[in-house]
Amino acid sequence: MKYALETPENRIVFDNYIPIEKELQNMADLMVRFKLIETGAITGLVEDRFARGSRIDGIDGISTILAN
Repeated sequence: MKYALETPENRIVFDNYIPIEKELQNMADLMVRFKLIETGAITGLVEDRFARGSRIDGIDGISTILAN
């Protein structure tokens, strides 16, 4: 897991956690196109209150969020 999250370096950003409904809709539409899901309806899926209320102070990389 650590390799997947850290390769390539800076693969994961730690300051952009707010879900964007348009991006999620684009992913859902692609999943419908490739017959991975039946409907692309994402109504009620995006709830960004938690992300907007999160603090990222002290998060400098993957090692500061993963438990050893």
